[in-house]
Amino acid sequence: MSETRPYSDSVQILPALKFNVLAIEDFVALMELDYSQTFKINCYTLIFITSGQTQYVVDFKVYDLKEGDVLLLSPGQVFYCLTPRRVKGKMIYLMEEFFHVNSEQDFVVGNYSLLMILCQKGKLTISSDRKPNFYCLIDLITSEVETFKDRPSIILQQLISVLLNSLEREYSRLERNEIFIAEKNLALKFKVLVEKDLSVKNNVEYFCSKLKISKSTLQKATKLVFQKTPKDIIEEVLLLEAKRLLKVSNLHIQEVGYNLGFTDPTNFTKFFKRNTGLTPNNFRKKKFD
Repeated sequence: MSETRPYSDSVQILPALKFNVLAIEDFVALMELDYSQTFKINCYTLIFITSGQTQYVVDFKVYDLKEGDVLLLSPGQVFYCLTPRRVKGKMIYLMEEFFHVNSEQDFVVGNYSLLMILCQKGKLTISSDRKPNFYCLIDLITSEVETFKDRPSIILQQLISVLLNSLEREYSRLERNEIFIAEKNLALKFKVLVEKDLSVKNNVEYFCSKLKISKSTLQKATKLVFQKTPKDIIEEVLLLEAKRLLKVSNLHIQEVGYNLGFTDPTNFTKFFKRNTGLTPNNFRKKKFD
């Protein structure tokens, strides 16, 4: 990637809806801009590729996608597509508010937690024998959205529940030979929590208290899954969010640091340079790798 990408500070994909389904090619027309523009999205996004091949860049990491692949994105992630016109598929958008409707239903709350965990896993390739089932399910979801545009129906929420649990089953099928599934789930929950409550002021003990586990239990899980300590992961997530804000916002560098809990701009600059070798200002000017 040899040129600096145009960007949008935050993609308002769903200005009046809690949920929507769009064909990938229709997204371009909806946004009235080049789909290769860089976005910091404001909702959970499930991208299903039904034909062709493409490359997405998510949080500065390249994903090669082909027919049958699914890419799951969380609010706040930075992404763009390198070859948008070579692929077809569906994009399902879910605002957090979607799960607040009928939130007294246990399965709705469970679906939201499951979605957050799934988005941590990123890319999934659906097995060939299960593709027709997924495509049929997406068609049913699309039809339900077109019928009930103003308010998510119970049927729609149940269809989303089936979709998310089917995706989880696909991941489980791929991970069935892994020994440390419980530790992996714990490590992923920890990372979700760090991203939801991000501040340099929040240390490992703070998150252990939130998760109601000991520091040693968390350390064991993150070491097994990520080969990193909990402190390493907190700093990694802080650094990633700093990069996002520097690349896709017009915030002053001092404001970026404040947003992440750094009360002293000098400490933010030292933190960033220690982890990247660049000052925040030099990183902002640098072209995407």
